[in-house]
Amino acid sequence: MAQLDKLLSVMIQKGAEALYLDEDQPSTLKLEGQDAPLTKALNGQQVVGLLKEIAPPQASAHLDQKAPVKFQYTNGQGVFLVRAMLQGDKWHCQLTVDDKGEFERRTGMFRAVDMETPSVAEALAAANAVAIAAAAAAAPAAAQAASDPDRARMRMEKLLRVLVDVGGSDLHLRVGEPPIIRKSGEMTRVEGEKLTASEGEVLLAAIMPDRNKKEFAEHNDTDFAYEIEGVARFRANVLKDRKGIAAVFRVIPSNIVTADQLGVTSEVQKLCYLTKGLVLVTGPTGSGKSTTLCALVDLVNRSRSDHVITIEDPIEFVHEN
Repeated sequence: MAQLDKLLSVMIQKGAEALYLDEDQPSTLKLEGQDAPLTKALNGQQVVGLLKEIAPPQASAHLDQKAPVKFQYTNGQGVFLVRAMLQGDKWHCQLTVDDKGEFERRTGMFRAVDMETPSVAEALAAANAVAIAAAAAAAPAAAQAASDPDRARMRMEKLLRVLVDVGGSDLHLRVGEPPIIRKSGEMTRVEGEKLTASEGEVLLAAIMPDRNKKEFAEHNDTDFAYEIEGVARFRANVLKDRKGIAAVFRVIPSNIVTADQLGVTSEVQKLCYLTKGLVLVTGPTGSGKSTTLCALVDLVNRSRSDHVITIEDPIEFVHEN
């Protein structure tokens, strides 16, 4: 649980308009036009530390550069809009409930408003730097940080968030290589620290279901789905190659593309109204089989009053009842 979650909880409970974090000032709620202090005065390092605990990688990088930053944060209490900047030489930060939908409702998604969007390599390098710095600060030794499942999960999620941020389709992890992102068919190897065998095992074990840990131990291969709520679902394949553990994560978009948006012809759409029979959707890897099936199941779900069952391993697109 992030430290700021406690302050945001008070903000929600009291129905405050905003939460302010100002350097050399107490954290303050704006409540019915009045300021209500919550804590003792915060120094600049404390303000930045609170923000970096909840900031996505690109936003965290901007904080390190002392640049203005604006991002969305989601927890179990709601969706919050975070703005921070230096005024003079002191940090000023405002957190408000994002009830106007100023950002897409995607957990931790950072929009570089009026800022230059970093490249894939820059974004992933920033994520690695933030994760490494956080691990070093939280534990007295690197070995302790590497063995912390929660910290490993956070680092893994930072990499997946960056994959979504830059519009990539796949994240590749392999022992002896830095993380690799596939975007528009092009592979970008990020310069930086290479993944060691022990790091790879800890990172992947932190997000792997127990059933898949057992399957991987027996067969050196397993498939599962992983979801960061509000960001995306990811289809994961974890395997062993000659160098050790490896993994590929494919982004499954949160928003379902409809048959019309996908350009599925009316003749194919009519298949969704059949009451008997078998329809096969075939094609090579990456040709769009899953996306096409998703659009057709969505059409059935929206247009028929029937019980729809999908059998998947892992579950990819999620259709609401």
